[in-house]
Amino acid sequence: MLEGYVQRLPRVKGQQKTFEILASLPDKDEYLQMKQNHFTKTIEQLAWEAYEAVSDIRVDVEGIYDDTPEEEQDSDDCQALLDTVAQLESIERDSPFIPDAISSLQIVRY
Repeated sequence: MLEGYVQRLPRVKGQQKTFEILASLPDKDEYLQMKQNHFTKTIEQLAWEAYEAVSDIRVDVEGIYDDTPEEEQDSDDCQALLDTVAQLESIERDSPFIPDAISSLQIVRY
């Protein structure tokens, strides 16, 4: 959030984190506004992020199944993985519908 103001320096093992100040830090009011802007998203943005997370989880679950030895892929656990993949794919096919009336509402998540 303070990109351009502060840079973390490489950490030396056994020592505390150190930072270099690149520019004068903003005053309290400017910082609070930056903080709010940084953590504010619309409902539409949050919905799409959730769908991206579903896709990432599906890819991970598929990877677990693919990494399972072939002789174990008929097990109940592997069948549960395949069922999970199918359910996640179903969720992915149904793109989020966000009514226009609320799509641009903003949420601040700290």
